[in-house]
Parts: sequence; structure tokens; C-alpha cells
Amino acid sequence: MGWGAGGSCAHSTPRWRTCESAALLGSQTAATRQSTRETSVRKEERVGWRHAASTRWLQAAHKALYGVLRGPRDVEEPALCPRLSAAQVASDPSAAALHLTQAGVLRVDGVIDKALARALHAQCEQQLELALRHLRSGGARPTDWLAEHLLSLGPDLGKRHDCKLPLLPHVREALAQALRTLAAPIRLVVGSDAELFELSVVVSEPGCGRQPLHADFPQYADGEGAVAIVAFVATHDLRATMGPTIFLPRTHTAQFHAAFDATADDVDAREKLLAAQPAVSPVLRSGDVVLMDSALIHGGGANIVSRRALFHFSFKRPDAYPGGRFSSLLESLRGKHFLNEADDWLAEAPVDEATGMVL
Repeated sequence: MGWGAGGSCAHSTPRWRTCESAALLGSQTAATRQSTRETSVRKEERVGWRHAASTRWLQAAHKALYGVLRGPRDVEEPALCPRLSAAQVASDPSAAALHLTQAGVLRVDGVIDKALARALHAQCEQQLELALRHLRSGGARPTDWLAEHLLSLGPDLGKRHDCKLPLLPHVREALAQALRTLAAPIRLVVGSDAELFELSVVVSEPGCGRQPLHADFPQYADGEGAVAIVAFVATHDLRATMGPTIFLPRTHTAQFHAAFDATADDVDAREKLLAAQPAVSPVLRSGDVVLMDSALIHGGGANIVSRRALFHFSFKRPDAYPGGRFSSLLESLRGKHFLNEADDWLAEAPVDEATGMVL
């Protein structure tokens, strides 16, 4: 996810960008790798959310949270990141919404059953491979299938994917099951007519470095309430060595964002600001979910062992237009699906088996 990472529309993506993105699927020359690294450094110098301070803080946070010689561990503080069961959320959605509003992050255990999570994981893996095959063959532009903000990652190009998902059978079933628990608190935060804004699988490969700390979308324009609520669903048991996301609770407020933006050109000041914030790093089990205010500062960890996959969706306020980047959603789904009509659009829908697209 990225803070203020702009880019061109999918329909205006130049041909060289398609070729460049396809190159991530093969080998890169030493000159290309060097050029990519230099470009990454220049961007880090220019863009606030990718500042060196964020990366250095994240490294320090991992050291403090996980230790140097010992393996990473599940680091959670209920006072910082509230943790509820699916049954607790279902019985008292107002309390869940309050936790989410106050902390900006909420863990909910057991939202999707493990059998469905396994089936969803397999379908997401298949969809990612299908998307990558389309790119290799030149039959699609990168932004047709992959979120634009992960197409310029320098050394991590090809190690992080945000693959847009159609409403495939297990995707639809998993979203329906998740919303049985989560729709009520999401509705209380962003409204019953909230719009489906993202639907994807977020994948990190072994060897993937840590993300700079960032927020997905800016604070809501009037400073009150979330722009969007984001869900990350574990499709398999995670391990700390897979680079679980670090969240900085309570950094979703307009006050914090004003301070964060004010340090965009001052590495030391930003590092000091971030270092003062407590952090949590939940290691989810299959079917567990983290709900997050889209303005919360967070960053993916370094993955050193095996592929990590998270089913990812979000709902935004109908009157909000988050800036900075395009959302991780297929164009065929954009602007058509709302929370208060979920029972209807999550009903059986035909899918083109060749392309994975909803007909």
C-alpha cells in the first residue's frame, strides 16, 4: 500500500511500462538492477511516505519487537491492538466499532472457517498465476491485474504482489462469510452504503524486504471518521518470519497526520516521530482478520521464509474519494457494489473460466 504514490491510469499505461513489469517475471541485467536501485533511492528522497526515516524506523522496530538472535515472535498488546473473537464482534458490533475507531486497528479471530480459508488460498494462488501468465504473454497490461502502487518497488519488484480478484466462487463465499461478522462494525464506521473499494490478494515472496511505513489513504477530509476500512484476512497460518505487518495504533488521526506530513522533508524529525509511536505486529492464524482504518500508519515486514498471502478487501465512504493512488479493484467491479446490497451481489455470478472475469 502506498502513501501519495500517484501514477497514470491503467488505460494510459505506456507500452514500456508493460514490458518493464513483464521483465520482473524473468531475469534483469545488472545495469537494469542498478538503474532500479538508483531510481528507488531518488524516489525515497523525493516522496515523504517512502522516506529513509520510515525504513530505518521499521528496521529498529523489528529489532526491538523481535530481538536480534531469537526468531520473531507474535507481538501484541491488547491495550494497543484490541483482539476479539468473531462471536464477540457479532454479539456487540458497537464495541468493535468503538475499538476500531479509537485504535485504528482491530484483530478479530475466527472470522472465516479454516476449510474455506484453504480453498480461498488455493483460488487466490491460481488467480495470481493466471495474472502473471497474462503478463508474460503480453496479453494484458500490468495494471489490468496488479495494483499500480507495487509496480515500482526497485529491488522488491516481483517480490510483492497486490493481485486484483474477480468475484470467483471462493472469493465470493469468503467475503460473504466475513461480512456476516464484520459488516455491522464496518457499517457503523463508514456507513451502510459504503462502497466496495478494494478486492485483492496481497502476497509477499521470500526475500522481500520491509516496506516503508505508510498509510493507504489520507485522513477523511473533515477530520472526522475513516475514509475506508481495510480488512486483511489470513488464508493460512502465518509465521513471524513471513514478515507480518507492523501497525502503529492511533496514528490514523488528523492530528498525527499533520505531524507526519510536517516531517516530509526532515529525515531526523520523521524518524523521531515514528520512534515515539508504539507498534504491534499480529501473527494471524488461518481465518483471522485485522481491520484497519485506511489512514493508519503501517508497513509490511521482511519475508525470509515462504510466500505469505492475505485476502484483502476494503469499503469506503460513498462520499469520499481517497487520493494518491488507484485502489486494488478490477475495473469491472468499480462503483457497482455496496455494503447494504452485499447479499444480492454476493449471490451466484457467472465467471469466464479463461480470464477469471465476472460476466
